[in-house]
Amino acid sequence: MIKKWVTFFSVLALGISATADILVSDNFSATPVNIPDVLGYVNMGSGTGTPGHITVDTTGWSGLPTGLTVTLALQHNIPDSIEVFLVNPGGEGCWLMGDAGGADDLVAGSSVSFNDSGAAEVGDTTDTWAASPYIPNNPYDTIEATGAFVPAITDTTLNTLADGGSTIDGDWLLYIYEDFPGDSSSGLITSWSINYIGVTSGGGGGGGGGGGGPGSNAGTPEPSAALLGLLALAGAVTKRRRRQG
Repeated sequence: MIKKWVTFFSVLALGISATADILVSDNFSATPVNIPDVLGYVNMGSGTGTPGHITVDTTGWSGLPTGLTVTLALQHNIPDSIEVFLVNPGGEGCWLMGDAGGADDLVAGSSVSFNDSGAAEVGDTTDTWAASPYIPNNPYDTIEATGAFVPAITDTTLNTLADGGSTIDGDWLLYIYEDFPGDSSSGLITSWSINYIGVTSGGGGGGGGGGGGPGSNAGTPEPSAALLGLLALAGAVTKRRRRQG
């Protein structure tokens, strides 16, 4: 009878997929990068403004992410002068922030995250930078960048970059720039990452991800709570049967 219970729970456990978040990141080879001015972003980032990129491989993924969180590690003495947007491999874009935060410093070691379920947008004229994750938002002032990859003013939903009609495999591009030419020495970006939320890997197998240069990271899915609970129940039943025997 013990073997029957073990077999039953084992088969049932294999039928449940493990869910997890898969994190991919780029730390620019551990060398902080000066945030370039907007002149480097004319014609989709040609010239000095080559965007940060992370290459994603979804081999082993089953299903689509239920959400995205983008995190930036950066410093700047006048955050109001930068604009930031993300573009997926299919060319769809989403604004993260722009002309926001006033002169409230992003000190060295600052981390700013964006998620559609955030509590608020980055403030226009001031922000404490303590409310991450923020809701993505378009620039408060004039959009300075030009080119086919620049998102429309209404493109402010991250989840649309990884939904059923989107391309996830390939290079994800981060555009961050000063909107005042000549200000490129006033800010640095140390690293950035994308967290793909709720990705499923069938039967607890590994997930995909990774790329974008040295220091990139691909997270490994952890077993779901349901799967762990089921295995614990199987162990308890087996132990009880042995005692009764």
